[in-house]
Amino acid sequence: MRLSQIFLLSTLLLAGGLRAQHPLPTRSVSVFKNGTAFLIRSGQVSPTDGHFRLKAEDLPPALFGTIWLSSPDKNLGAVSTFVDTVSNEVMATDYFLSAKENIGKRVSLHLGEKGEEKVSGVIRDAQDGMIAIEGEGQWLLVPVKDIHRLSYLERPNWQMTRKQAERVMQINFVTPKPKQTVDLMYLRTGIAWFPQYRIDLVGEDKAMLSFRAELANDAEDIENSEVNFVVGIPNFQFTNQTDPLFYFGAMNQYLNGFATGNVRSGYAQSRADMAQTMSNAISYETASDQFAGLPAPADNVEGESQEDLYYYSIHGVTLPKGGRAMYTVFSREIEVEHIYEAQLPANAAYNEYYQTSAQTLPDPVFHRLKLLNNSNQPFTTGSAMVFRADGPVARPISQDKLTYTPPGGRSFITLTNASDVEVRHKENEVARVVNAKRENKIQYDLVTVEGEITIKNHKSTDLRLDIRRTLTGELLSTKPDWQLSRRVNFNSSLNPLTDVCWELKPKAGEEITIRYSYKIFVQ
Repeated sequence: MRLSQIFLLSTLLLAGGLRAQHPLPTRSVSVFKNGTAFLIRSGQVSPTDGHFRLKAEDLPPALFGTIWLSSPDKNLGAVSTFVDTVSNEVMATDYFLSAKENIGKRVSLHLGEKGEEKVSGVIRDAQDGMIAIEGEGQWLLVPVKDIHRLSYLERPNWQMTRKQAERVMQINFVTPKPKQTVDLMYLRTGIAWFPQYRIDLVGEDKAMLSFRAELANDAEDIENSEVNFVVGIPNFQFTNQTDPLFYFGAMNQYLNGFATGNVRSGYAQSRADMAQTMSNAISYETASDQFAGLPAPADNVEGESQEDLYYYSIHGVTLPKGGRAMYTVFSREIEVEHIYEAQLPANAAYNEYYQTSAQTLPDPVFHRLKLLNNSNQPFTTGSAMVFRADGPVARPISQDKLTYTPPGGRSFITLTNASDVEVRHKENEVARVVNAKRENKIQYDLVTVEGEITIKNHKSTDLRLDIRRTLTGELLSTKPDWQLSRRVNFNSSLNPLTDVCWELKPKAGEEITIRYSYKIFVQ
């Protein structure tokens, strides 16, 4: 008996971690945040009788109109998909199948619940769940269910040939050659990336901004490839449609589904569900969004603009299907400004609002951080974790969303609720002209209102404080002055609508009072 026995179970476990290599390796993967990715595969294939076939496991589940094949020497002919009988070499996945493929090989069978009984011999046959063994002058017929362990005493054949009906893609070539170069590109679901930021505050006006990309791959193996993390809003009109080249159902059903956007091939459905789950968790750019503890920025990170999209590129990425990875894109110093902000409730254009006047409860004040993008690359929308990094240990401050920020632009992040900055606000009606105006058979009074805002800075440092409010009515006066942004009031033609802002710089311990007035027509 050999000391080095090969055990079926251990070999199966080892083989389960290996994947057959795709005949066309990945060259480039452009990943969008909506759960789609555009892949480019390229390589040389060895045709048979002027054509080459991709098997089912290598077929790209391309979305409608996005699959393109080409060859550098323009030697590509017709491309077709169909169902054919295919012979595959597969692993013998249990004792019976393994014995069937290794008739004539010497083995040791360990029988019983704990394998206490041992039988050695040569496999002579395997039928109907039984294995026939010849050894030591006897023939044994052993049920597979009684086998605790099977050990081969000589090198076995782990593979078996199985014929089955499979979908294939056949690539035909115009001129026969022993080697043909093929480029394959397509858009598919199942790959997404998630932008994440870390902001380390250093001093009062500087911060270290680190940007990483987390890649989630539930689609297919990525091997030593360029990966582009795409910033921007892509327009892919038919991302709910499987390309008809890979749809094997009834064509009238496909056309009906095309009209409603519900077409999916069977093998692409699970990928679509995964992409939808990802999409729900991602923050997108919208029309209105227009260092310590992290690894050093990768040397192979590049970036470039393509029309209205921006591509962060990393080279040499390998990530198997089902894998997750994190890549540091950049880390740089940026300018920041600390701003405190209170958003007061808007006033109302109805009479009951002005019949009572009382001191309001303190309005909440939020500590916000203004960031300047002083680089030549945009910041995409993503989560942002803020730390104070002045001391020996970084301390977490907050997490918020950093919105899309173009080069040279500014964005804001909310840090905390500033309980040591107090803002109180009250208003009083000081005059009223009854029935001052009639419109659409409705009588309106003209009310004059005076307001007072008291700010108390309980902090030990000076700060900048913005008080914002939306006012309905005609603005009269204010001290100190305010900044105005007028809007169209779609609810009333009598009262203008204005966003106002007082920009203040209260010193440590200082109290400031704002007084203002306005007139408003109320029913």
